[in-house]
Amino acid sequence: MDKYCDTSKLSIRQIDKASAKKMVVKYHYSKLWTKCSVALGLFHLTGNEHSFFDEPEEKMVGVIVYGDPIGRLTGQSISDEIKQSSFKNEETKAVINLIFTGNFIVQRQQAFMKPFGITMQQFNVLRILQGQKGQAISVLSITERMLDKMSNASRLVDKLFAKKLVSRVQCEKDRRAVDVYILPAGSALIAQIEVHLDEFGKQISQLGEENLKQLNELLDQFRASIS
Repeated sequence: MDKYCDTSKLSIRQIDKASAKKMVVKYHYSKLWTKCSVALGLFHLTGNEHSFFDEPEEKMVGVIVYGDPIGRLTGQSISDEIKQSSFKNEETKAVINLIFTGNFIVQRQQAFMKPFGITMQQFNVLRILQGQKGQAISVLSITERMLDKMSNASRLVDKLFAKKLVSRVQCEKDRRAVDVYILPAGSALIAQIEVHLDEFGKQISQLGEENLKQLNELLDQFRASIS
């Protein structure tokens, strides 16, 4: 280290957490703070005299934080969220955690969609139709691709039709069936919403790509284990 700086001018001492947080949020690549039990500051003597005190001036050039890793998101545990200190086993805790987290995401997205005048299920239908690249698709096919398998796709299409976001045509192969395709107004609404959804995605991206890959794999395995 002496190759890069004069270590004799460096010192370390404990600092308050507020000072450590200020430096971490400003300079660390994650811009995130975390739980901290002890914070230490790394100080460098500038060689100048302090303007008020009769002693050398020094500058804090780094921090050392003991606690959770910097950049790791921390929040309330499922035990804290539902005020339950113990669970029958880890399997029960995992299921409860998934249900709670799923509902948490649904509530956030419902609140997000409200200003745009559509529901999450209606947006899901629009996304499915958008993926058809202008080709019509049957209501049955929409139902098969819905995230919420309990959704009434026919009723959702009716509401989107009333909003003039989609159009319906009688299926040529089966006169009893109806094909649906998205209108330009529907595509425009998707584009408008996705700009804001990107911000939501940025929040999730703070978990890191490797953690997100692991999360996706675990969720896939979880569904397979109970299917």
